[in-house]
Amino acid sequence: MTASRLVLVAVLLSCVAPLAACGQASAGIPERFPARSAFDLGACTRCGAVESVVSRPLHMRGGAVYDVTIRMDHGGRRVLTFDRPPGLRAGDKIRISGDALERA
Repeated sequence: MTASRLVLVAVLLSCVAPLAACGQASAGIPERFPARSAFDLGACTRCGAVESVVSRPLHMRGGAVYDVTIRMDHGGRRVLTFDRPPGLRAGDKIRISGDALERA
């Protein structure tokens, strides 16, 4: 092999070796960027944004209930049901306080 080929092989191997070690964190190689959840980062676990407000008729009693779908800041999704229109629209930032919603 020529010297330029040897250099090229050495460069390629130096790039591939760290990739092969990525799955071997248990072998003493520390993770470079450990996975962190929203809880680790101090995100508000009761905060989110309204995705939708849907009116659903009540056939037995008459009237309607309102399902509010919320995309939580930590990535989860919750649906809260109300007897009256909640006065919220998609995109509104909210905080859950018990069974009530507060604008954030």
